[in-house]
Amino acid sequence: MDSGLEEREFVRIPVKVDAQVTAVSNGEQRSGKTEDVSMKGFFVECAEPFVTGTQCRVDLLIGGPESDAKVCVKVKVAYASELGMGAQILSHLSLESYGHLYRLVLYNAADKADLVEAEIEKNREKMSME
Repeated sequence: MDSGLEEREFVRIPVKVDAQVTAVSNGEQRSGKTEDVSMKGFFVECAEPFVTGTQCRVDLLIGGPESDAKVCVKVKVAYASELGMGAQILSHLSLESYGHLYRLVLYNAADKADLVEAEIEKNREKMSME
């Protein structure tokens, strides 16, 4: 029986973080806030999402615009809607960025922290660094 949950490799954790999204092809930018985040993707709420398939660089500004704590990733827009865009992480731009994302997800996972850690361990080889 369908539980109504989408099948995902990683659980999505609800967390609001400022996001700056830049299309790789032409430098066009969008700003928004994440709705949820996982180790392999996130949803960015924004008024004018990029179309499905667009490759982008995304900076998640964990501590706000003035903070050095950022998650910097290359993504592909997996889907777009009137609410925003779902992004699939293709690669992390630094080991530090990966660490920030890991801590962001775990800190906000609450009662799902054990599940998140198990997913990360199981899929460690699938996570790429550029």
